[in-house]
Amino acid sequence: MSGVLDILLSMLQINVALGILYIGLEVARYRKRLTAQLEEIKKTEVDTLVLDADGKLSNVRMNSYRDLLGRDKRFSDTHYYLCTWIGELPLSPDANLRNPDADLFSQVDRVPKPPWPYRWYKRDVDRWSTFIVTSLIPIGLTWGLVMHTDYLLGQLCYVYIVLVLGQFWVAAHVIAGWLMVWYYRKKVNEAVKFLRDAIDKPETEPNVVSVSSGK
Repeated sequence: MSGVLDILLSMLQINVALGILYIGLEVARYRKRLTAQLEEIKKTEVDTLVLDADGKLSNVRMNSYRDLLGRDKRFSDTHYYLCTWIGELPLSPDANLRNPDADLFSQVDRVPKPPWPYRWYKRDVDRWSTFIVTSLIPIGLTWGLVMHTDYLLGQLCYVYIVLVLGQFWVAAHVIAGWLMVWYYRKKVNEAVKFLRDAIDKPETEPNVVSVSSGK
């Protein structure tokens, strides 16, 4: 039984090490990674939605945007979806310094909450839950194996559950974090593209009509 005990203690130490590694690594801060990527999208795509080719405010594009916002539900829903994410970004001191009127998203009174996977990471639930599952419980179990060896060796199924749960907990948060960053970055890109295409469409319609009328 001493061999089994040694193996269990070693596995519990691995769980503790994995938990500490996850909690301490800055690369595991998936919320920060997502907001950093969304900041770049805002700077290069969102802030230029109603600007012309010269980077100046286009009254035509602004009027088109406001018109669509008032009458197109899908356009409105997409607008407020972007408001949700932009509200999560840190304020930039030079944001819209040149074109304050082009900021279509910061003056919204009520915006939907961000999705719960993002809120899970934002509130550090991943970190403190990992600390409990991979550190507190295994440390307590380690002491239990030392002080009440015979009893806990008779309850091996529960020890195995703790071991599997701890390693699964870390792996699941790593995978979910990567997927969260990929998925919501993709969704925001799609939302910006939809808004841009919707604004551009009215601008191309007169050309189509004129060509048709010429025939």
